[in-house]
Parts: sequence; structure tokens; C-alpha cells
Amino acid sequence: VMITGDPGAGKTLFFRAIAGLWPWGSGRIGLPSGETPIFVPRVPYFPVGTLREVLDHPNGPAPANDADISAVLAEVGLGRLSSSLDRAGRWDHELGDDEQRSLAFARLALRQPKWVIIDEALDAFDGPSLRRVLSMLEKRLPGTAILNIGRGQHNNHFFPRALTIVKDSGAPALKPARVRAGAIEPPPVAARRKK
Repeated sequence: VMITGDPGAGKTLFFRAIAGLWPWGSGRIGLPSGETPIFVPRVPYFPVGTLREVLDHPNGPAPANDADISAVLAEVGLGRLSSSLDRAGRWDHELGDDEQRSLAFARLALRQPKWVIIDEALDAFDGPSLRRVLSMLEKRLPGTAILNIGRGQHNNHFFPRALTIVKDSGAPALKPARVRAGAIEPPPVAARRKK
């Protein structure tokens, strides 16, 4: 499912709310029972360690064998890293932005999640990189539910369903958090203005 909306409509807040990182507001978010979704933020996180450890992050059993890892790396355009699986490094410093995002999607293919929620990570790819990643996802994760929050400029074949978040300019707005003597207060809900 492609989830889109105008700038400022709250797409990233929606992602944070689903991930449990946005405590303000009210309502109910239901996640799949017995499944742990994997969240893919705009900027991926890689722990310091070997490439094999990075691909194994965030949890679960060890990923596939070396041949499978190499095949997935090649599918996302990172085949040159196949010989570096046991080399420790700061991968967030050694790889460019597109390469880091590609590595995050390779990690998804190796983890085989049932649910994936993406926050604008696909939007930053150029055409060839995006095609490689979507092709790899289609091949490696055919039964996975993928929610992609972004601008909606992607292949409608891959995301046949869409949801648009619309900003309600008449609704109460959240004010920025106030810092008070070492504590952060949640932002109060602003009262509606009467005209």
C-alpha cells in the first residue's frame, strides 16, 4: 500500500505513531497479531560491526548462507561487498546514502518479515536503484505486506493500493514540546479558533 499526502499532512508522524514513537494524541493503532513489523526509516541505522552483523540486525536467527547474502547484495547493486562480510567497519561512514538505503533493503530480504513499514526510504532512490530494489522486494518478499509512506511517485504495479493522508486545517494542532527543568512536557492540543 502506498500512503501519500501533501507536505505537512503528517506522514512522518503517522510512521512514528505506528512505530510507537509518537506518544501524543489519541486513538488506536492495531498491529498484526503475532507478527513484528520491521520499520524502515528514511535514514537507516547500522551498528558498528561486521557486514554480516549489520545484515543480521535487528534480531532473530542468523541470516542466510554466504551465497544467499551475496545474491541479495548483487540484486540491490552492492555485489562488491560480498567479499567483505566478515570485515568490521563503520558502514554508515563507508557507504554513500543510496548504498546505505540499498543495504537496509537487502537486510529486509534476508530477514523475511511478514510486515514492512517504510518512511520515505524509497523516495530518495534514483530510477535504476529504485527499480533494482523494487524488483528484489517483489522476488524475495512476495507474501510480505509492505506499507510505503512517501510521495507516491513509484510504480503503481508494485503498490496497487493507495491511501492519502489529508491535513485537516480546522482540527486542533499540536504545539511544540516545552522543555522544563530537565523534563519534557507533551505539547498541549490547541483550542480551535473561532472566526
